[in-house]
Amino acid sequence: MFQLVLLAALGRRVYRLLLAPCLFLFFLVPSGAFLVPSLQKITAEITVAGLNLLHIPVFSDGFMIEIPEGSFEVAEACAGLRFLIASSVFGCFFAVIMYRSLIRRVLFVTLSVAVPIFANGLRALGIVVLAHLEGSSAAVEADRIVYGWLFFSLVSVILIAIGTSFAQKPDRSVPIGLALYANAPIWRFATAILAAILLAPAGPAYAARLNALYPAPPTPRSRPSGD
Repeated sequence: MFQLVLLAALGRRVYRLLLAPCLFLFFLVPSGAFLVPSLQKITAEITVAGLNLLHIPVFSDGFMIEIPEGSFEVAEACAGLRFLIASSVFGCFFAVIMYRSLIRRVLFVTLSVAVPIFANGLRALGIVVLAHLEGSSAAVEADRIVYGWLFFSLVSVILIAIGTSFAQKPDRSVPIGLALYANAPIWRFATAILAAILLAPAGPAYAARLNALYPAPPTPRSRPSGD
């Protein structure tokens, strides 16, 4: 609704100039939980493939990975979803600021999505290999978060270095002024504001109607301890 109000009030030309920050607002919507099982699977596969490449005995059963020194589980917290979301947001921001070419923007955003997924697999592989070298899985369990943050920080620095290597200078020859919407008709603003006022309570009103039609069952009361 906010996007359509801006489009109706400012017009297509101004909205196009504001397209990047407007679309950036969609990152405020909580999402991505459906990716966790797939990220767990990719992390486990990268870890097992790396252990086989290093000739370390390994047995895997889904998200469980066992080596002679102990067993590991690729849990939901180890899927790397948070780093993937953070990297994607930063990748979009960096691409808009540093590039004008659509191809370069798409390329860097793709890197900001692919690199953290692969890096998370390498992080998990590094933890298992470290446990193999130290001879105990419990020895690295307490430090796995520290290792993860240091590793992801290094990956972020490398990603920024790669993106900076083919950055473009800003084009200052294109003036961006307020004249694009200075002469916009007043009815456009009035219509957009009125539509926003009418649409804003529509969602809560519909939710209240659903609650009235399908009320939640009453919560059973607990008896006093003396009964």
